[in-house]
Amino acid sequence: MEDKNEMLQLLEKAEEYGNTKYQLIKLQAADKGSDILSSLLLRIAKMALFAIFLFLINIGIALWLGALLQELYLGFFALAAMYGITILLLHFALSKSIKQNLRDSFIKQMLQ
Repeated sequence: MEDKNEMLQLLEKAEEYGNTKYQLIKLQAADKGSDILSSLLLRIAKMALFAIFLFLINIGIALWLGALLQELYLGFFALAAMYGITILLLHFALSKSIKQNLRDSFIKQMLQ
């Protein structure tokens, strides 16, 4: 009888341990998920502000170039051509390394 009682207590403790472990895993997953989400939202906000900054700087540069070239629209074309060349260089020369760096960053964030 005493063996059955000890066995029941052992099973109850094992069940309690399993439930506690499950809750711990859920909380760790929620913590990791919220950490990743908050980092992502912060990066998106920074990128949005940086994009607005770049947009306004580009308008200023295009207007300045247009004034130098004596036609405003030429400044916008010159800036667009510069960005087109930059995009082509990034696409053909650096796309694999940028993709790998982003992948590594995401994996590192997941494992921290």
